[in-house]
Amino acid sequence: AHGNAWRYRDYVVAALNEDKPFDQFVTEQLAGDLLEHDSEQDRIDHLVATGFLSLGPKVLAEGDETKMEVDIIDEQIDTIGRAFMGLTLGCARCHDHKFDPIRADDYYALAGIFKSTRTMESFKRIAKWNENSIATAADRDQKEQAEKQIAEQKTAIEQLVASANEALKARLANGAALPKDAEQQFPDATKERLGELRKELAKLEASLPELPTAMGVQDGEPINTQIHIRGSHLSLGKEVERGVPLVVALDGQPAIGASTSGRLQLAHWLVRSEHPLTGRVIVNR
Repeated sequence: AHGNAWRYRDYVVAALNEDKPFDQFVTEQLAGDLLEHDSEQDRIDHLVATGFLSLGPKVLAEGDETKMEVDIIDEQIDTIGRAFMGLTLGCARCHDHKFDPIRADDYYALAGIFKSTRTMESFKRIAKWNENSIATAADRDQKEQAEKQIAEQKTAIEQLVASANEALKARLANGAALPKDAEQQFPDATKERLGELRKELAKLEASLPELPTAMGVQDGEPINTQIHIRGSHLSLGKEVERGVPLVVALDGQPAIGASTSGRLQLAHWLVRSEHPLTGRVIVNR
């Protein structure tokens, strides 16, 4: 189950209630982690928004890790094509599209963008999606203080045990080694105090705050993909540069640097005023 899916749901509800501009809404969902932010809340909202790319049907128990990765990328490409452009891009995973002017090259240009994106923590069965920290400075400070209290409590226990052991050892004849049940031979007052300290430690550890996270993506290692012949990752063809479908590339491919996935450039291309599909699709919806 997607335990943090509610954060993305709340983000969408708030965006609609606030009448967030559609271009901003799309950009945050595709590349929120790469956007600048003016406040801590903006940073959190941008990270939560990328949950768009984490949600959806994903076979997390797939035994072939490479197949799982390409299937997740396929779901991302297909969803973006249908949601924002009204195109069934997924067909081009196996061959040039039979109806829309989308080539296999176009599909794998997009696939490179999402292969360069960290969606999953790992692809090992059962796979776990990536979580981004959305902890505030106050959250981090609260946890740091709690960890400090726990460390101090452990030190107090260790010091009391060490002191009691020394006292016990001094009572033993001829410097004999401490028995295994040394604590049972401590004075009653010492045992009582140890019990109190350990109960307090257990309470502190149980109440240690967990820093909040949100399922979402972040940039991974930038890499191009090779065409998968007939859609199979076991049969690779030529390498394709990361980019967007040629038929709607407008004035040319967006400039995707060697150090970035290309998601931000993809988002900016999708919401350009000249784009022939994005605006029409959302109006029709």
